[in-house]
Amino acid sequence: MIVRINDRGPFVRGRGLDLAKGAAEALGMISAGVATLKIARLTSEEASNSP
Repeated sequence: MIVRINDRGPFVRGRGLDLAKGAAEALGMISAGVATLKIARLTSEEASNSP
């Protein structure tokens, strides 16, 4: 899944980002509340060519 990061945060130790509820639901992580994610920066071209 590709998500756009619009701002910094969260400011909670040990957490890298805070997803919108819809993205969290799509990843199946609502019940746990946290998950291990791989984060990679994509160019605009890479993002537009992604499935």
